[in-house]
Amino acid sequence: MITTSDPMWWTYHFSQLGTFGDMSSFLFNGTLIAGGLLVTTFTLYVSHDLAALGEGPRGIRVVGTALAIMGVMLACVGIFPVNVNMLLHNLSASGMALMFLLLLVGGPWIVRRMPRAYFLASWAFLAGLVISIALFATGYFGLTAFEIIVFALIFGWLAVFIRFMVVADQPDPRS
Repeated sequence: MITTSDPMWWTYHFSQLGTFGDMSSFLFNGTLIAGGLLVTTFTLYVSHDLAALGEGPRGIRVVGTALAIMGVMLACVGIFPVNVNMLLHNLSASGMALMFLLLLVGGPWIVRRMPRAYFLASWAFLAGLVISIALFATGYFGLTAFEIIVFALIFGWLAVFIRFMVVADQPDPRS
């Protein structure tokens, strides 16, 4: 963001950072690709941890697949900058958002071994997503702000998911 050739990039959208054909764009798109590969690799660890938790094969498969698709889609956002192929870029970003929505809404049916507090947290993330969509749709804030909020929600939820996965198998200290 600091090294970009257009200091007004934020008035368009976050993806504008990857469109200039300079080192800044290369770093931006490369970071998206590397981040996508890391999320996809992370899927293996999540699947292993869900199996250790005693989650059923369907839950492991759905969570693993959704996270892997999110990782691939994140990488594709960098592989297809918006000025190179807008359709594939937007489909990749939308696919990532749809997988996130699936994990938020489908949680109670997908990962049944998680504690109740996890599902309450997921519903709070869903509420944040819906509110940010409404605020964006009404013009309260622009696309760049919307993208930053959704990015923060996705990675914030991942942190919460990991934390709850770690404690899900622990005995309740109150009992």
